[in-house]
Amino acid sequence: MNSVSALAIQLLRDENGQDLIEYGLLAAIFAVAAALLFPSLIPAMGNTYTNHAAQIDNAWVPVAPLP
Repeated sequence: MNSVSALAIQLLRDENGQDLIEYGLLAAIFAVAAALLFPSLIPAMGNTYTNHAAQIDNAWVPVAPLP
């Protein structure tokens, strides 16, 4: 029984791989945030680019050809 409790204590104190778990949790948080935010950003980005393209098209006035 002593070796089992010593093994349990060793596993609880061992910090190898802790940074990998933290990076995994951070990546999961970013993935959830992106999944929640992107659906609302896509229409806004599309409208912005469409309005910008329309303003650029309307700003350009072609020169009349010479006779």
